[in-house]
Amino acid sequence: MNSIIRIIKNVFRNKGKNIALMTVLTICFMLGILMINVYVLSNSQIEYAKQTLGTKLTLQVSEEYLKEFFKETKGSEQYSEAPYSFSENVAGEILADQHILSAEKTVTGTFQSEDLISPLRLLWEEQGKFTDFKKGGKGETVISENDKKDIFERIYWEFPIIGVSNLGNIVDFETGRLELIEGEYFEEYDVEKNICVVSNDFADANNLTIGSSIVVNGWTIHINGIFENVSLKEEPTGREIKMAGLDNIYIPIKTSRTLLSLEDDALTIAVFTADSYDNVNIALEEAKATIEESGFGEKLIISSNTAQFETTVSSIETVKGISLIGLFSAFGAGFIIVLSSMFVSVRGRAREIGTLKAIGFSNSGIIKQFLIESLTICTIALLVGLILISLTNNFLINNLILKVADTGAGQAAMYDWDMQQIAAPSIMANWQTSMDYKTILYASLASILVCLAGTAIPAISISRLRPADVIRFE
Repeated sequence: MNSIIRIIKNVFRNKGKNIALMTVLTICFMLGILMINVYVLSNSQIEYAKQTLGTKLTLQVSEEYLKEFFKETKGSEQYSEAPYSFSENVAGEILADQHILSAEKTVTGTFQSEDLISPLRLLWEEQGKFTDFKKGGKGETVISENDKKDIFERIYWEFPIIGVSNLGNIVDFETGRLELIEGEYFEEYDVEKNICVVSNDFADANNLTIGSSIVVNGWTIHINGIFENVSLKEEPTGREIKMAGLDNIYIPIKTSRTLLSLEDDALTIAVFTADSYDNVNIALEEAKATIEESGFGEKLIISSNTAQFETTVSSIETVKGISLIGLFSAFGAGFIIVLSSMFVSVRGRAREIGTLKAIGFSNSGIIKQFLIESLTICTIALLVGLILISLTNNFLINNLILKVADTGAGQAAMYDWDMQQIAAPSIMANWQTSMDYKTILYASLASILVCLAGTAIPAISISRLRPADVIRFE
C-alpha cells in the first residue's frame, strides 16, 4: 500500500506536465463519452421510431377518387355524399384484423371566422410580406413585389378542425413535436363536450386562456388545453412551414362531426397500429383485403408509414455512423497521447529506473509503477470528463451532432399536414439522454484500455533493459 501511495505522489511531482496531459485526455474522453451516449441513444431512437412510425398504417380517401369525384360533379353546389369522409364501420372491420392492435380515428375539416387571427398571418405581416389584408372569402392579399416569387397566396380566415377520440394518443403528441403546456388533454369520456385544445401562438394571437371560448360554426367551444410546437424553438429553419399547424383546433371527435355537419359515424383519417414492426406488411395486406371486401376499394387507400420511417431511420443511422467514427477517433487520440507521453516519461526518468533495477526492482515492479501513475492520470481525466459531459450532454448532441448529421425528413415532407408525415422529423428534433450505468461502464472500460495499452508498450520496453543500458538513455 505504501508503494502505491508513493507512486501516486509521483504523479504530482511534475504538476505542469501532468495537468496538461490530464486536460488533453479529459477532452478526448469527453468526446468519447459523448459518442458512446450518441451511439446508445441512436439504437434506442431506432426502436422508438419502429413503435411510433414503423408500425403505423394510414387509411384515408384516395386522391384519385377525389379527382374523379370533382370531375364528375364539376359545377354542382350540392353533393350526394361527403367526398373526404368514410364510414367508421370500415375502420372497425380493419381493427378486427389479426395483426392490428389499435386505431386512432380522426375527423378533419375547416371553418371560416372573421374574428380569429392566424399566428402564421401575424408572422408574415411582421416580415413585411403582406402590405394589406382583408378578412372574409372575398378578401384580397397584396404581396410585396420582392416576395411574389417566394410565397404562395394563403387564406388566413379559414381554420382547421381536427377531431380525435384521445388527443394524447396522436402521433404529434406521442413523438413530442407538440407538448401540452397548460390545461388537460381530452379523452374518450369527453367526446360530447364542447371543448378544444389550441396552440400557445394561436391563444396569444387571440388573447385566449384556459376557460376562454371561441365560436366555431355558431357553436361556443371552450379552451381546455394549450399546446406548444416544440420543433419551432428547436430549429428556426422552415419556421413558416412548421407554423402551418399552429392554427389547428383539436376537438373531441363527436363534437367535430357536429360542428362540420357530418354523419355520426364519419371519419376522414384512421391511423392503425400493427402488433409489431415485423408484421406491418402483413397487416397492410390484410387491411387492403378488408377494404376490398367492404366495397370501398375504389374510394379508400391504406398505406404504411414506410417512407417516413425509413427517412427517419436513415437520419439516425447517419448519426450512429458519426458516433462510431468519433468514438474510435477520440479514444484512438487518447491512446496516442498516452503512448507518446509515457515514452517521453520513461526516457526522462531513465536514471530512476536504472537505480530501481540496480537495487533489485523486478520488471513487473517497474511496469506496475508506470501503470499506476498512468491510471491515476486517466482516472482523474475520466471523472472530470464524466462530470462535464453530464452537464453538457443534451446541448452538445442537439446543437452539434444532429446538426452536423443534417437530420430530419426534410422540409418537403413538412408541407404535408398528415400527422404521420410531419411526425417523422420530430423524432430527430430533440434528443434527451442521461448518464446511465452503461455509458459510465463503457467509458470506463475504454479509458482503462487506452491507459493500459498506451502505458504498457513503453513500460515493458524499458523494463527489459539492463540497468547500465537504461542509464544510457540519458
